[in-house]
Amino acid sequence: MRICRRRGPALLLTILLLPTVQFCRAQDSLTHLPMFPDEITVHGGIGYYAVRDAHISNNKYSGSSSWFELRWSWFHETYGFRLGLTYQSADNVKNHNVSAEITQGSLQLATLYSLGNAPLFGRSVSFSAGPAVGFLIHFRSQNIAHNNSSDPNIFTSGLWMSSLGARMEMTTPLWTDVALDGALQLSLFSIGAGTGQAGSETIDVKLLTPFGALHGVGTVGLGFEPFAGTLVRVGYILDVVRIESWNSLIASNDIVVLTLGVLL
Repeated sequence: MRICRRRGPALLLTILLLPTVQFCRAQDSLTHLPMFPDEITVHGGIGYYAVRDAHISNNKYSGSSSWFELRWSWFHETYGFRLGLTYQSADNVKNHNVSAEITQGSLQLATLYSLGNAPLFGRSVSFSAGPAVGFLIHFRSQNIAHNNSSDPNIFTSGLWMSSLGARMEMTTPLWTDVALDGALQLSLFSIGAGTGQAGSETIDVKLLTPFGALHGVGTVGLGFEPFAGTLVRVGYILDVVRIESWNSLIASNDIVVLTLGVLL
């Protein structure tokens, strides 16, 4: 499995952004967000984490990971908010016999506005989009024995990044109480800092464009209401971090997620 090469999710996310989609605004009901309910949800998943970090090594480390998110969503007619707090842990990513522990967390807030509905593959799809802000931390520790006289920068790596970006979502009903949904969120402009190339110390804070630092999250899933006021969802997430400013780092996490929620 190669880092960041996922044709299926990429195809769906491309569909979400098709410039040829013609949005319908003639009907009053399309100016609301009926397919995006108010909810509190808990997400848990297992994944495959892969990373190349030039501060530690140019080799790829990979292994299993766990992922959790707590999210609150609130919508009012033509606009709404999503607030999410995530935590990811990969305790044993390996390159041959060398392993490392990775911890990653984020705080995301998106404001979404209704774009209306559009026909796609014979179905009516609801779209929304808007600005998003996020904060990301990433920390890595090598599982290597060392004495107190060793330079600790050789065995640890980390970064933080605060970003302004954009988010787009879609959802369409498939059957009664069952819906297909997808989302794409990208950082556009960021400030951040982190460890540099091998053996170097933390650098000063930098202003970053998508060419210097990028955090992207794409999701797709199926959700349904087993009982009134409840939500169960099964989905897939691709979470990618790429740094080319103070260090060369690329990390991806493929996650299968189960969501349980309460509709407000």
